[in-house]
Amino acid sequence: MVEEFDLPMEIVDRKVTKMKMISPSNREVDVGKTLSDREWIGMCRREVMDDYLRKRAEKSGAKVCCVCCVRCAEGRHGAWGYC
Repeated sequence: MVEEFDLPMEIVDRKVTKMKMISPSNREVDVGKTLSDREWIGMCRREVMDDYLRKRAEKSGAKVCCVCCVRCAEGRHGAWGYC
């Protein structure tokens, strides 16, 4: 994935070869079973990846706007609202 998306190694926090992902509904998926001994999955911190992608998009001509989501008790947007 790192090469596919042209991501710099500086944003990769760790290299994972095996992991188990568990969904909120308790479904489990073992990730890495199909990787060769030389392959790994690059894990990045969300805020680092978001910042990198935002800056890359802006350099490519995208107009960056700031949108934040907040959890609402109730509202016209359902459980999520925008500020």
